[in-house]
Amino acid sequence: MTTPHILIVDDQDTNRRVYSRLATNVEGARVESVAHPEEALLWLESHEPDLIITDFRMPGLDGAAFTRRVRAMPGCADLPIVVVTVFQDRTFRHAALEAGATDFLLSPVDHVEFRTRVRNLLLMRRQQQQLRRHAQMLEQELAESESSRERLVRDSREALAQVIDTVPAFITATDREGRCVFANAQVARELGTSPSEMVGRGLSALLGSAGRRSDNADRLVLERGISLPAFEEERSDAQGRRRVMLTTKAPLRDAAGQVTSVLTSSLDITDRKFAEERLREIEVRQTFLLYFNDELRPLRQAAQIQAEACRLLGEHLRVARVGLAEMHKQEVRVTVDWNDGRLPSLVGTWENETFASAFGAEIDDAALGAEPETASRSKTLRMADTDSTSAGMRSYLNVPFLKVGQPVALLFIHDTEPQTWTAEQIDLIEEACERLWGAVERAQAAAALHDSQQQLAMALNAARMGTFDWDPVADRVTLTPQSGTLLGLVPACFPATSGELLAILHPEDLARHRLALLEAGRKEGHYRSEYRVIRPQDQRVMWIEERGEATIDPATGRMRVKGVHWDISELRSAEKQQTLSMHETRAGARST
Repeated sequence: MTTPHILIVDDQDTNRRVYSRLATNVEGARVESVAHPEEALLWLESHEPDLIITDFRMPGLDGAAFTRRVRAMPGCADLPIVVVTVFQDRTFRHAALEAGATDFLLSPVDHVEFRTRVRNLLLMRRQQQQLRRHAQMLEQELAESESSRERLVRDSREALAQVIDTVPAFITATDREGRCVFANAQVARELGTSPSEMVGRGLSALLGSAGRRSDNADRLVLERGISLPAFEEERSDAQGRRRVMLTTKAPLRDAAGQVTSVLTSSLDITDRKFAEERLREIEVRQTFLLYFNDELRPLRQAAQIQAEACRLLGEHLRVARVGLAEMHKQEVRVTVDWNDGRLPSLVGTWENETFASAFGAEIDDAALGAEPETASRSKTLRMADTDSTSAGMRSYLNVPFLKVGQPVALLFIHDTEPQTWTAEQIDLIEEACERLWGAVERAQAAAALHDSQQQLAMALNAARMGTFDWDPVADRVTLTPQSGTLLGLVPACFPATSGELLAILHPEDLARHRLALLEAGRKEGHYRSEYRVIRPQDQRVMWIEERGEATIDPATGRMRVKGVHWDISELRSAEKQQTLSMHETRAGARST
């Protein structure tokens, strides 16, 4: 197999480099890249590439005008031409199609799609050239000996049929009346017949609507006498499955040069198209889930998160209503109900039986019995097309949220039109539910943490206590506001360094407190220290008791000292007063 030759036309240097690199990776193709359409036309006068890839918008000639010029050149009528464009508008595509473009790529190009389309078009080009070479060979042999014409025709047709039967494509030839004059084995197998039985029959009778479309395209080839650019078409196989074909049509001529029949070659690209559709579905799914996360992330209240999630799901699925309900033993309490106005709100409290019968939300023990007990799990228990007229609802889907094997909440989706939920939709909904439950639980945990922090702060304020966290390696001490008030520090002074805090200790207590900290760090244990501080705010001397623990932080492997301290000035004053009273009592006793 010869190395394919690809011509790339683009006025952007970056695009030419990218396309050249991608094209080289397809069957080791040789690549010629030019910046201007006029330069490409000049190059084509002396070269014959297997594929042209051109940008649509270029100075001088756009992609449509360039394609039209190429089609007018000798030998380029059926040369595959791919137009790369950023335009989604059908007008630009129609202009390129009318000029003779074979296929399109949207810029920026997807690398996998680029290589796949180039590989398929090169395969189609080789098939065209193979067929053309064999046709030319047959014509040459027929011209060499008119006396053996009939024998050569018969032998050549048999040889051609054998060759064509090995080509992985559906190949037929039809005459001017639309009757089949040739069909390869692959077409016959697809239709459940044999090539000989197809000869003489109209393709419209064999292929139905697809055959009638093929007849219309054949008439264009017969009228114009030129090949049609490759095009995609859909048809159903014998089992009723949808197939996507890449089809080309070319005229066949007799010895006098008159067009007598049309050769049709169709390559099955169903797997490629389905893969492209699946990739698009995955892209849409991931784009929505990322957007879903981004919209929920800044929200802090569980109710806000639930309402926004229902709105996002409802608008994405284009359904009439999405809501959330709390599941209790005797009742269902609907807390969130987003709808587009087609259905009434369900917010409120419902009896279990009433809600289940009206909105398909019955969740019985049998449905849950097979489920393991997990902290949280979503499962689609019921989906159906229904003729229920409950408040205009015609279809529904319910996703419960389980805790310890029991339903505690339910996300319900209702629509006014009957529909069958696809596996992709169900997967997306369940994934969104998992993310919703996670976001709600995080919000609830954050609210509980905030409440506990407030309660701790109130307890510390009432006890006139403060806490601290010291990182000796970074020498950074983080203090609670209660600690700052206790030590007489202004807010600008914390977080602080250990040196800044030791500076407010009474000089007589400094060495003793340092020794307690060093001993705790050496033993990685608890310590207790009493010391006086001279408050920077008012120069008042206060007695402080401090208790802490030196540990190794498992996350960083570094020493951390955490603890609590409180005011014992009144206790110290009371102890001192008690000591003085005892001395006075003893002194009075000795004097008597």
